[in-house]
Amino acid sequence: TIRDNILRMKDVSEVMVDLAYSALFLREKGLAKEVAELYGEMNKLEDQTLRLLFRVRGIEEERLTIINLIDHIKEISQSALHIAELTKIRTIPSVISDLLKESGRRVIAETITKSSPFAHKSVGDAEIHVRTTAHPLAIRRQGKWIVEVEEDTTLLPGDLVICIGR
Repeated sequence: TIRDNILRMKDVSEVMVDLAYSALFLREKGLAKEVAELYGEMNKLEDQTLRLLFRVRGIEEERLTIINLIDHIKEISQSALHIAELTKIRTIPSVISDLLKESGRRVIAETITKSSPFAHKSVGDAEIHVRTTAHPLAIRRQGKWIVEVEEDTTLLPGDLVICIGR
């Protein structure tokens, strides 16, 4: 539905921002690549949502408000992509790296292996927050992103788990 797509776009844009800053701070091109992949998903969601929106009869003013919201969410994701692309430059000015260090937030990106103590456990049972003081933000599973990570979400071998903490 239109509502579900907009909610997904919002969630994906939030993940993109956190990943982008982390990619820049950690100088991690792999995380920057994940931001680019999420941007591709954002483009697809935008297309789907706009197609749905123009199939529905409605008040034009409401349709314009929804289009504006979609546009603003897309701008946030574009900004995240641009931030992530800064990982390509050779040196980050010290003022930027100092600011990022002061934010106090950190991102952990780990792939679950077959032998991982987290494999085949739910997020709640794995007690990720207790062990790492970080909360799962998103999981990439078989090329698709899960951005609504719940306590009962099962972690599987091959999952890339993105956690954020202080």
